Amino acid sequence: MMISNNKTISMTEAGQNVSTVRCVPQEDSHQTASDEEVLAASAKLMERNKHVYEELSR
Repeated sequence: MMISNNKTISMTEAGQNVSTVRCVPQEDSHQTASDEEVLAASAKLMERNKHVYEELSR
């Protein structure tokens, strides 16, 4: 299943019509990331969530 995070639907709309949310058309644009880009994104997310990881490790 492809998930598009480029579409936003209000919680009210989602609650009123779940089938609308399930059937949101997906765009056919795909991007390929290099290993370096993926590692950089991962490092950024790990740094951003560092406090959560530290709390969970206790």
